[in-house]
Amino acid sequence: MSGVDLLNVRRALDAMAAERTRLETEIQSLLQQREDIASAPLCLSDVETVLLNSIRSEPPGSLVRVVEMIRSRPHKVWATTPPIWANDGSELGTLLACLLNAEIRKGIGKALKALPEPENVGLPLAQRAEKIGALDVRIEKAERALGELRESAVQAGLSWPERGLYA
Repeated sequence: MSGVDLLNVRRALDAMAAERTRLETEIQSLLQQREDIASAPLCLSDVETVLLNSIRSEPPGSLVRVVEMIRSRPHKVWATTPPIWANDGSELGTLLACLLNAEIRKGIGKALKALPEPENVGLPLAQRAEKIGALDVRIEKAERALGELRESAVQAGLSWPERGLYA
């Protein structure tokens, strides 16, 4: 037999397969951690922040349109034919939210303080973004390492069977 040490070749192939499995397992674990953090329920203080940030403080463009409609038709009898609000009146709701901004904010805060805090809340939003960012860096690093391993295997003429969900 020639001087080729097949046992060392087998060990190298086994080491490559083990590294592939390790990297794929690490990637799946990191992706699951990321999903768990991203999808965990919000604490009530974060819910309050999201709600309060959704309340507009400036009047909607529809107010300007209605004002211009009234101004441009001074001869119209507005008492018998009210101005037309677009859509189903949701713009009127936006206008009311703008006009009653402080009262709505206080009411939301008061209503949320009366609710019990769920037991299974996740990290606060600010910490989630930081933790997800760190996980994304680790996921990218592991995916890059897996890609490099695949590329070196292909360059060496080895087969790299796909192990995707449908493979």
